[in-house]
Amino acid sequence: MHGYLLAEGIYVQRKRVRETLSSLTDRIEKKKPISRRVYKVPTPNSLWHMDGHMKLARWGITTHGCVDGFSRCIVYLHASLNNRAPTVFKLFLVATLSYGMPSTVRSDHGGENKLVALFVNLVKGCAHHITGRSVHNQRIERLWRDVHTQVTSFFYNTFYALEDSGKLDINNQNDMLALHFVYLPEINRRLSLFHSSWNQHSIRTEGNKTPEQLFITGTLTNSSKNSSAIKGILSQEFSLKEQLKKGLNEYGLSLDDFPNTDIPDEDDAIEQLQLPENVIREDMVLDEKFEAVKMFIHTLA
Repeated sequence: MHGYLLAEGIYVQRKRVRETLSSLTDRIEKKKPISRRVYKVPTPNSLWHMDGHMKLARWGITTHGCVDGFSRCIVYLHASLNNRAPTVFKLFLVATLSYGMPSTVRSDHGGENKLVALFVNLVKGCAHHITGRSVHNQRIERLWRDVHTQVTSFFYNTFYALEDSGKLDINNQNDMLALHFVYLPEINRRLSLFHSSWNQHSIRTEGNKTPEQLFITGTLTNSSKNSSAIKGILSQEFSLKEQLKKGLNEYGLSLDDFPNTDIPDEDDAIEQLQLPENVIREDMVLDEKFEAVKMFIHTLA
């Protein structure tokens, strides 16, 4: 402040400047620090947080994840070539086979969550699927920061570098098919590694226990409670199909009212692509594999 005054040709003793600033500061109400709210749910599977990570959406790749609120345990983490409801629903169902059926699920208002919302409300009853803004979906939003730092940022920068060098045209279907063929398995491999390491890393604020330990100890500690979340983990008689039948029956419906529908999967194009053995060599790096696959696909086009 003294320097500003000198620049304006105003000469005042430093002591007077300090005293004036001090008196003004005392009159200004100091901002109160933001107090963090304590996150708390009673047991494992009381609340799952699910969301989609769109950092790679420019290249047609969406990462879907879900975290148990009590333990911070990742129940699924996977990259797909679409952001559709059947894709998210399949990931959710597979997770329930490993971790049990959650009591409540929280997500944003995205249409990709509608099948999970319908299923949870049918099985558990209304109000067991909570929707809200993504910024308030605390557990999963915190996870995305680490996912991007440790996994997706590498591919984010790589894909932009491929575009800048003229090797990738996102409007070219063949280029995108080659990109997905080469990079999607590697993305999911790294996500799987992150998934495993996250569930086994120690959490300082939880007595250095890992998410897996918190999930197991939380389940055993609360095993005597009459909790639907714990029953979904421990009950030998729990059946998603039976619970779904019961939920539909309350609305006068049955599973027979929903004949099996073959939902096409956008991943089929990748699975059906057969490459000659000499197209990709073991010693190739990812960029070289991408170039080789792209050239092969362009010869077929």
